[in-house]
Amino acid sequence: MSINITNYQQNETVSCPLVLVKGTCTTSGLIRVIHHGLDQNKFPAQYFSVDNGCFRALVHLEGGENTVYFQLVDGEIRTDETYRATASVVVHRESNTFAPLKIHYVPVVQNKPIHVCMIVAKDSPLVFDTPGYKKAKEGNGFDLAVRKLRLGCRLMQTYTLEEMRANGFGNRTFAFAEEWTCSSLSKQDFDKNGEGRAHMDIKVHVITSRKTLAELRDPNMAQQNPKGSNTGGLFSHALDELKHYGGPFEEGHRTAQAAVMYLDATWDTQLQLILAHAALGGGDDRISLAIFGSQGLHLWPSFVEDIIPAFQDDTRLSITEVANDCNQCGTSWETFTLSMGAFMHEIGHSLGSPHQESGVMLRDYIFLQRSFCTRETYCERTKAGESLIGRDGKWPNECHWHRLDLIRYLHHGSLGLPTDAYDPSFQKRTKTLGNGAKPVDQIYTGVQGQPLGFHVSQGCIVKSTSGIYLVEMDVDGLARAWIEYLPKTVGGPGQQYDLLLNYEELQRRIPERFRNKKMHVRVLSGCGDFNIDDFEKYCHEDSTVRLGGGVVGYKSTLLGRLLEHEVVAQVDMNLVIGARVYHGRALDGIRFFVGAGAPPALPPRNYGEKQGFLGKVTQKLKDVKLESQSPQVPVHSDSVLFGKETKDYTDFMLNPGERFSRFHFRNGGWVDAVVLETTSGRRSANLGGGGGHVTTLEAPPGLSIQGWYGFMDRWVYGIGIVYG
Repeated sequence: MSINITNYQQNETVSCPLVLVKGTCTTSGLIRVIHHGLDQNKFPAQYFSVDNGCFRALVHLEGGENTVYFQLVDGEIRTDETYRATASVVVHRESNTFAPLKIHYVPVVQNKPIHVCMIVAKDSPLVFDTPGYKKAKEGNGFDLAVRKLRLGCRLMQTYTLEEMRANGFGNRTFAFAEEWTCSSLSKQDFDKNGEGRAHMDIKVHVITSRKTLAELRDPNMAQQNPKGSNTGGLFSHALDELKHYGGPFEEGHRTAQAAVMYLDATWDTQLQLILAHAALGGGDDRISLAIFGSQGLHLWPSFVEDIIPAFQDDTRLSITEVANDCNQCGTSWETFTLSMGAFMHEIGHSLGSPHQESGVMLRDYIFLQRSFCTRETYCERTKAGESLIGRDGKWPNECHWHRLDLIRYLHHGSLGLPTDAYDPSFQKRTKTLGNGAKPVDQIYTGVQGQPLGFHVSQGCIVKSTSGIYLVEMDVDGLARAWIEYLPKTVGGPGQQYDLLLNYEELQRRIPERFRNKKMHVRVLSGCGDFNIDDFEKYCHEDSTVRLGGGVVGYKSTLLGRLLEHEVVAQVDMNLVIGARVYHGRALDGIRFFVGAGAPPALPPRNYGEKQGFLGKVTQKLKDVKLESQSPQVPVHSDSVLFGKETKDYTDFMLNPGERFSRFHFRNGGWVDAVVLETTSGRRSANLGGGGGHVTTLEAPPGLSIQGWYGFMDRWVYGIGIVYG
């Protein structure tokens, strides 16, 4: 007899205190998991069945080094036929077959956390929907709801950890905000004093709404109501309540993430609607948010001993008591699987995931229990009886995070590992880091800028100073193929800073049945995405501009907003000797001074503190200087004006041998500001306001800027370069 652990090696380090260990065994029976050596006062032994020679065990870890023993025993797990949500273990005979596993748990406290929240009406009764058989055994009070929510979120963490490591991305998972509190992971803790023991656990923010129970349960706000007039109202309500609550969500704080459950969700048997419930994920510039209702919470376990029984409880449910969401919740375990999986789906949206061809971000979470169990009980949805995992340790259908989701999470600030910082090819997505807003003069230092596209024959050059890590090809609303540029530490080539995307090459990558259809291309980088809605149309459309002297150029991506009348200004940037930027709280215009020879003599300059800046792909890191004082410009220089001339301006003149190399714009609904950069690495100050996001304009390799185009109103509303 032997026990073989298949998914962990000795002395691995994980970032979650509950891990899923998979293994095989040469005989049937039970696996006893003895936590933390043989000290049962810390955490009681847990038991998991061996089916077809395979087992899956949930292992609780304390901070630091843990030695966990897996012991084969002859026994059985018994459930009460009248209450299958819990189980008892009968051990007939122990064996001397042990498999030790040494594993280290180190929380990554610097990661940006997701805050778990529970919103309750200001007159809430503080109870949740539950069928009679559950209420008689455990009740449905508020403290129980908090315990269930904590453990459910911990299972989402555990599941994501296993998915990330199985794809070669390391033992990482998203972080929840935690606190030192008395809580009960095990029944043994709870049975001692009814409170548990003090340890770190997921913090649940309890937010009392300013709305009443009747207002939250307004049928017009029920997301599944086809006649509702405000079916997305709970999402905006949750955002408002979080901001009013303050704490990590208050104005001026760094960006935050929240997973919110509405405790007062309820099944209305007359309307046949779940009220005070919506399954939505997204957010605004300050808060990334997922919301869900508590209608399935009654089947979530509250102790680790009850997790597997909860996944196998095939008690039939009735819509006279509780909801049958999507007609896929006919039994207790199906309700647990769907409600927890659907909440995790919305958390996926809040972390940046779109819908996918398969996995959590489709609806494969109806198979979520198979990730934790080796045995499946009766399923009302399929009418299938009991089934077992295959002898190869796999199920025919098992729920996974799609690889595209995992690549997004690999670059997300909530799933970092300390070792990531040692890989220079590994840049996190800036918005997800939540390190607070930088002063506008500093935000251009280092890796910044959304990706930009430059039209070329039969394709597009995409450039990004923050590094491109993924290109997706969407057909019919879902990604059908993709190109990965993973960090070198996980086996990839590293992020790319400019790419040539060719239409025919991308067509060959997608499955044949999706070819020759409208293809949306999405390029993901450290500072945002670049999207081309119809790539074939983009490749064939005429983006050329005919300038004076027979010069023909291509338009870059437009920054800002498209208006009715386009303005084009021709200026060969190779001949420019300086610029005058007109600005206030936004960019009003830029005048480029053109000279035939050397620029005129300039008065002395004072420079600010040196800062590092990442230059072109082929250049190494340089020292750059921040311009703090502008020289006078000769009155009789020839010049070209783009935009408007105002009384408020700043001059920035080039030194001998310098040229303008790139222009960093702050833009959103219009163009807020610009920072000018030269070939020697000098930069101007931030000239304009501090709104919008940063985007860099520069010509593709081998080409130069021949002019500017855009749109004007009271100030510059849109701007782009013409290159050739």
